[in-house]
Formats: sequence, C-alpha cells, structure tokens
Amino acid sequence: MRIVIRWFLLILILQTMEPSAHAASFGTLPGNKFSRITSSNGLIWITKNFGTTNYYWNGSAWIAGNSTISGTYPYNKTPNDAVYDIFIDNQGRLWFSGLYDSDDNRHTTGYFQMNSTGKVISNFGYEYFFKAKDGTVWTFGYPEGDYYRYPTVGYFTGEGFTHLPVYAPFNIHCFTVDHTGKPWIGSDNNEVAYWNGSSWVRCDPPIPGRCNIWTLATTSDGSIIAVASDDYASGWAIYKSGTWTLMESASDSSSARPISSLKVENGPDGKIWGVTTAGGLSYYEDGIWKKTIPSPIGIADFTVDSTGIVWVVSDTKVAAYIEGAWYTDTDSFSAKLIEAAKKAADKAALEAQEANESATSGKNILENGYNNNGKSLSATYDKANNAQNNSWYTGTYGGTAESVGNVAGYIRIPQYHGS
Repeated sequence: MRIVIRWFLLILILQTMEPSAHAASFGTLPGNKFSRITSSNGLIWITKNFGTTNYYWNGSAWIAGNSTISGTYPYNKTPNDAVYDIFIDNQGRLWFSGLYDSDDNRHTTGYFQMNSTGKVISNFGYEYFFKAKDGTVWTFGYPEGDYYRYPTVGYFTGEGFTHLPVYAPFNIHCFTVDHTGKPWIGSDNNEVAYWNGSSWVRCDPPIPGRCNIWTLATTSDGSIIAVASDDYASGWAIYKSGTWTLMESASDSSSARPISSLKVENGPDGKIWGVTTAGGLSYYEDGIWKKTIPSPIGIADFTVDSTGIVWVVSDTKVAAYIEGAWYTDTDSFSAKLIEAAKKAADKAALEAQEANESATSGKNILENGYNNNGKSLSATYDKANNAQNNSWYTGTYGGTAESVGNVAGYIRIPQYHGS
C-alpha cells in the first residue's frame, strides 16, 4: 500500500530531528563494497556490487531492505557475481539485473522490496537502466549464456521488460533515449544508431577516426551528445537536425573527454550529469561542460534525485553534492535537506497551480499532461487525492498554492511498503 505523506508535515518532522542523527549515519554505510545507488522521488537505495544486500535512506538512517527473493527455475538465481544496475519502479520496488555465474554468462533480473520477499523474473541480463523524459525505463542487455551476439534493447512494462523485435546492429556500449522516445545506441567502434519504430538506422560517425563511444546523452533541447576516446584521440559532438557537430577534440585519450561514464542522469533543471576521467562529476549546462569541485570520496556510482541533489557511493561511504558543496557526515547536512525539501515542494506547488489554471476542466492536472511533460517532481502529487480534491489554499514555506492533501515531499519517510 502506498502511504502519502504531506511534505509540510515531513519538513516539521525533519526540523525536530537532532542534526546528529543525520551526522552519525549519513556518510558511513553499514558495511563495505557498496557500488550501486539510485533514487526516485526522494527515496535513495543502494546495493553492494554483488549479492542481495540492500539499504534505503529514510531521512535519518540507512535501513536494511528485505534481501530475500523467490523464483522458480530457471528464474531463481541471485546476483552473486555482480550487480549490473538498479532502478526503483512506481511501486517502490528496487529492480536489479546481475550475474550469478561469470563462467557461463548466467544472468538474473528481478526486484527487492523493503519489507517483503522480492522476486527473480528473468534470466536475461540488462547492463544499464535509463529513465527517459516521459518516465519510461529503457535498457539494453543480452540473453542467458550470450556474450555480445544478440544485443537487445527493451523497456520496462511494470512487471518485466518488452524487447524491440530487431537486434541491435552492433555491440552496445552506451545508450540514451531522445525526447521523441527513440532509443539511441553507441558502440566501441565509433558507431551510433537509433530506432525508427521498425528498424535500426545508422548515423555517420560522430568523431573522426576510430574511437570508442563511451557516452550518449540527450540535452534539454532534444539534441544528442556523443563522448568518445581511444588511446590517441578524444572528443565530443552534438547531433542536431541530422548532422553531427564536433565540439571539442584532442590527440590524447582524455583531455577532450568531459565525462567517462556510460551512466548519465538528467537533473530536474535539465543538467546532464556524469563522472569525469579524474573521478569527479561534470555537468552539461548552457552548451558547455562544467566540473564540480573534487568529490571527497571515490565514485563507484551516482544518482540525481528529484531536487537536483547528486548522491555518490563508494565502498563504505556516501556523499551528497548540494548547491556547489559536498556533504558527508556534517551537522549542516540535515538543514540542507530541509531547505531542499521546501524548495522542491514550493516549486511543485507553483507548477501545479499554473497547470491547473491552464486546464480546460477540473480534472486532475496530472491527467492533463503534467506528468507526461517530464516534470521531475510530478510524482510527488498523488493522483487519487488530486482527482477528488480541487480546493486550493496558500502554500506553506512560500509556495503560491497547493491542492489540499496532495503533496508528498522530497526526502521523506518512504511511501512504499512491500506487498
């Protein structure tokens, strides 16, 4: 059952907490070898690089999620050798894909729950999960026992994945989805292609020469970015209106390579985030790449939450990047979370009111396109409450107005409980 918690009540709860409650547990994890982190509407979840251990952040401490999973043969294996990637679905379940036997490329895919037994649903291996602008989770991977012979692209349907009917034309090294919903793929041989609805269409190489395409990303205006390098070249290019434009290049492997990670995430403000070759973070904004100050810990994985806070994980530590500063175990971290919660709720309430005023009927603003327009905070509005409640009053903490009882908050006591 989903429990909606009003953001203003949560902020009051957070304000009554002692800062030491955050300081004592936020940056130091309950164990080691944590290497995967993901977020969804304020819920932060981490796993180790293998096995079933998982923890979620409840606003004041890391809480152990249920690590038991069920399944029937052949869908009954746990990711004992590796966890490829993770994401949180709309029911609050943590989906994983990984490896249980590296000798024979034996994969496993399923989900964990907070308080109930999870489930293995497939022996397909998905290497990367990407949330598109419309909220759809896309992925690519390979069948059980396969090693790069049948590269497959698919999308999440709520209880599993549907695959495109045609294999990709090359081994997939990186992935993105444009604003029209088309998946794009890149290879380690300077190849890029996109799906046109029935087949894969190859593009011209984005970078001169033979390069590995390390990263693909979609900008706020819908253009595609490709980042590439090999031993003797590096660079990045933008694809717009059918043409690649080389933005920067160099005759070495890293100086013109703004990010090095396959994984990129888009923040609520449109920034594209990735990991740099030096192990820090870089983001794309206003046509250029900008680097953050160095991270206080190594970066095994990162996630951008619904207010734009970037969380990074590395072995035994977690850090958060908030408005130009890094936080680990500091007393000011809880205050920053409260501030972020206020800003997020105010922004959501203002956007909700604007959308409501422009609607032609009194229907739920989410049903009039708010969610489909890719608003990152749209999930903080509960559909059922909105459908029955169109009464508005002045918002708390500076928000212009909000629908009675409909705003769920940012860094909240988790709304999801396994069922």
